[in-house]
Amino acid sequence: MEQLDGIISQAKSQGSYFFGILGGEPLMYRGLLDVIERHPNCYFQLFTNATLITPELAQRMNRLGNITPLISIEGLRGLRACREAKLIFGVAASICRTNFDELVSREHLDNLAAEGAAFIWYYIYRPVGADAHPENALTKEQVRQLREFIVEQRRNAPLIIIDVYWGADGRAFCPGATGMSHHVSPSGYVEFCPPLQMAVEQLNAEGSNLVEICRSSQFLADLRQLTASTTRGCILMEAPERLAAFLEERGALETTSRETFLDELRRMRRVPGHDMGDEAIAEQNPLYRILQKRYFFDFGAYG
Repeated sequence: MEQLDGIISQAKSQGSYFFGILGGEPLMYRGLLDVIERHPNCYFQLFTNATLITPELAQRMNRLGNITPLISIEGLRGLRACREAKLIFGVAASICRTNFDELVSREHLDNLAAEGAAFIWYYIYRPVGADAHPENALTKEQVRQLREFIVEQRRNAPLIIIDVYWGADGRAFCPGATGMSHHVSPSGYVEFCPPLQMAVEQLNAEGSNLVEICRSSQFLADLRQLTASTTRGCILMEAPERLAAFLEERGALETTSRETFLDELRRMRRVPGHDMGDEAIAEQNPLYRILQKRYFFDFGAYG
């Protein structure tokens, strides 16, 4: 808890007040809400399956006022507890071939809105890990269809639609390459992004060296440059062999307990990412265009 509190305090010292708390299941972490309560000027998104969200827990989160559960589509029990507590919440959806037709539909959006969801956050499935399924990755055509659907539905959908893949002009970008976000692993390593589970620098027990790592890490800086020079999409999906060679050359350490990530990366085959190139589809909703131009721009990462 001391390290977690230090991470938040370090980020706040640099003007960063937005935190996504991932898992596993973050609500299994004892004392998590106690730490969050110490930072009322920050906003926390909890990526959760919601099975542990009881009416009492939902009411506490509502009282704190700085937490939004981001619930996977399986978490209907916890979703209803959030609704009954009048807690603002969203829904996360990782889109792959097998759920594309069901989740990329207006009917799905209408059903979520009827359940009280304020927003949906669409992700593209990344086939990583010991039991990856590249055959379930989206095709290039499905990526285009997903982008078309998001742009079209943002015009009049009954809830907010969020993605972190495309800017206002429809051009792809990688949050890791821009440097606008970092991921801290459960073992305290500062990572480029959540699915890329290798790193060089590790936090101290108090989390007080986070700013120093983010500012001075040559590994992270070079990885940002490599990514930006390779694709505007996802280097993990589009050039895994190039990424594996870089990680091996830099002596990066695996941050999982499997100790097989680099071998998994070497075996990965290329699958389509979200870079649509000349087929980019620009945002149509004026409000989204303003928000994306203001908050989701390239930070100079792509030249």
